[in-house]
Amino acid sequence: MAQDLTWQFPESVSAGSLVLVESRKTPRFGALMISLGLRGATPLVVPDRLGGELKDKLIARSGASHIASFTDAGNLRVAETGQAPKLPAGEPVPLCLTTSGSTGVPKVVVLSKTGVNTFFDWAQGCFSIQPGTRILSIAPFNFDLSLLELWAGLDAGAEVILADPERSADPGYLAELCAETRPEIVQAVPLFHERLCAAGRPDPGFSPRHVIVTGEAAPRVLRRQMARQFPSAVFHNIYGSTETNDSFILTLGAEDFAAAEKLGIGRPIAGTDYYITEAPGEPGTGELLTAIPFAATGYTDPEQTLNAFLPRLENERLVTYFRTGDRVQRQPDGSLLLIGRAGYVLTQEPLPKTSTGKINRGAVQRLYAPRPEKSA
Repeated sequence: MAQDLTWQFPESVSAGSLVLVESRKTPRFGALMISLGLRGATPLVVPDRLGGELKDKLIARSGASHIASFTDAGNLRVAETGQAPKLPAGEPVPLCLTTSGSTGVPKVVVLSKTGVNTFFDWAQGCFSIQPGTRILSIAPFNFDLSLLELWAGLDAGAEVILADPERSADPGYLAELCAETRPEIVQAVPLFHERLCAAGRPDPGFSPRHVIVTGEAAPRVLRRQMARQFPSAVFHNIYGSTETNDSFILTLGAEDFAAAEKLGIGRPIAGTDYYITEAPGEPGTGELLTAIPFAATGYTDPEQTLNAFLPRLENERLVTYFRTGDRVQRQPDGSLLLIGRAGYVLTQEPLPKTSTGKINRGAVQRLYAPRPEKSA
């Protein structure tokens, strides 16, 4: 399908073009993004129901040169915008995503080819993603979660199971889908797991090897339900953002996952540098800055990049750190606990992800609505 689409683009869609893709979660739109890569163009993936004013602002901010979608009849539709792409010079850019936009117009995040390939290598090794591995894909294509559950899976030859976003609020649908497809890897935000637990264990044959929780912390009550549902699974709590992708991970067996009073973000993924800007009188506590081997190169807006991606000279090498805006606290065992955003501290509620592009609860609800230290 992707090869067929490649020849349907106008000649103006070529190497260096930035194409805004109004995506739906279907194989056809996945093929569309692959076909753009085959032409050397970069997809900027946004929801298909993006409002006109916001779309215009994103086009201006990114310099998207084209808009691509499908007609109701299934034909490829491409329109020129008159803009010039604002992509950095250098290696090809395989994909652009946006932050959540909860603080204004979403930022356009530029992913590098080296960073994406490095992430694929890490994810495939960490979760044993191989040809034929069954992975459940819950998030829309425009969410950064798709890098693991969709693109890392396809790159390895895995079988990716696309959940219907229009039906993902229905526990019965989720239970039936998992019983029928029996995914080995399930990555989702806590709200998905709440839905799945509400349906009960759908089938004795559905026993995933890896259960990944991301986006926000899972409450202890939910973790106990998840552990009872999948007692043989390995559980992972993953921390990251659109700009850095996954950067910290906490891996536990079912018993420890259920028993932990507070679920930390764990330790940095191999190759990750980080430091904490410690607050006066609060050793080991402050804003977290991270340098990740698969981080984005920045935003399409240079000023936004300068404000968030900070170069730092360390041992005669220049390391670029991303300001997460998250406050963390170092634990006695060296792991990190997320305690809030800059300006406030968490109490009983899980962290609402905002300006760094991590999924906030509002975004999650819409998704499931019916319609310097160094790691080892």
